[in-house]
Amino acid sequence: MIINAKNQVKTLSLEHYIDSRILIVSNNKLDLNQTASIRFRGHSTSGRPKKPYKIKFDKKQKILGISGKYKKWAILANHYDKYLIGNILAFKISEMIRLKFTPRCEPVDIIVNGNFRGNYFICDQVEVKEGRIDIEEISDNDISGGYLIENDIRALEEEKFFLTNRGIIGEIKYPDSEDITKEQENYIKKIFE
Repeated sequence: MIINAKNQVKTLSLEHYIDSRILIVSNNKLDLNQTASIRFRGHSTSGRPKKPYKIKFDKKQKILGISGKYKKWAILANHYDKYLIGNILAFKISEMIRLKFTPRCEPVDIIVNGNFRGNYFICDQVEVKEGRIDIEEISDNDISGGYLIENDIRALEEEKFFLTNRGIIGEIKYPDSEDITKEQENYIKKIFE
């Protein structure tokens, strides 16, 4: 995967995207050549020397035979996976035991603005969307249904975080903050107590 960022890569952050062109060469053929925006991703891994990225294409793309066409993709840096097998093994085990959602991934070598950055995985973005995380939409007057919760210490910095009596830190990723009711928030917090 070749990422040609229009601005200095040093301006990348967790919040701000920069315009780029993404090229993917597979089996000695150009498999993809599209405009996109990129930014860093990951709370703990974004502080490591090998940075993970989030890519948002201008239009939906199918990548390296991974099923489905989507605009958003995650690029995992494998910083802590020195032998480049742990992450893919975990995903394969998850598929084998048929967990409801396992990100589909493919290994890629990444070049950013002419500089080789190493081996990464391009993966499904964890998001509520058909073909990714399929959960039931909930209505305003209902509290049971589909929620997406992330457990992360950095959630304390986010808008919709909660801290349980047992020290579990969670962030409500879905529904969005403008769509969730106070009753739904309280229901989620009570489940994790």
